[in-house]
Amino acid sequence: MTEVTHSYTQSNELIQSCYKMTLNEKRLLILGTSQLNPKDSYLDLDRANPIIIKVTAEDWIKLYEDDSRNAYRDMRQAAKKIFKRSIVLHPSVGIEEEFHWFDKAKYDDNKNEVTLQFNHDTATRLIGMDGDFTSVKLLAVNRLRKASAIKLYEIAKNIYDLKGIGEWLIEDFRHAMDCQDKYPNINELKRCVIRPAIEEVNLQTDLRVEIEYIKNKRQVARLRFRVFKNEQIDIFSKQP
Repeated sequence: MTEVTHSYTQSNELIQSCYKMTLNEKRLLILGTSQLNPKDSYLDLDRANPIIIKVTAEDWIKLYEDDSRNAYRDMRQAAKKIFKRSIVLHPSVGIEEEFHWFDKAKYDDNKNEVTLQFNHDTATRLIGMDGDFTSVKLLAVNRLRKASAIKLYEIAKNIYDLKGIGEWLIEDFRHAMDCQDKYPNINELKRCVIRPAIEEVNLQTDLRVEIEYIKNKRQVARLRFRVFKNEQIDIFSKQP
């Protein structure tokens, strides 16, 4: 089994970025990034020394308690989908930056193992962390069943680590949750994205999220999050 730590870390820039991802894709990414040391220097990263991670079916089964018969199949399918995906950073005025998660993928059907080589631009947002980053415990999210709930947990964890209260512009939240062109009506966004994600986070994780909708000229302009420790949940009791 590969060396998997108890948490995964990413820059807050990556949390604020936009990318499409299914639950299994997000799970595979979490397992991969959990192998990285966020304090490693990215200055030595180049084509001759890329970041390469291996995820085995055994890793997957241990963390997610999934059916062992389908674990490698799900990992392989997820890796192939991620390989085609891209990340869009939060745009500045007139500038949009986009890059892929991985440069190379290898699937070993004999070992039930997936090997992935991170794109350089992605790698620099996963290691070399000396500030403006968020770490998430694997056991805090391993029972979540929606990729949107995991992304919301990452946002909430960042807010919790700072001061427990934070505001997002509604446009920034839509960008991070990959729903810029979906659910244009705020009530649809609440029903289809916000409420289900918050309910799952509050029920299954060590954080409890409350949200307030701040209006400007009768339109919701900002989301104010309050994040507390969920005293009713002990994530370590979920240890596989």
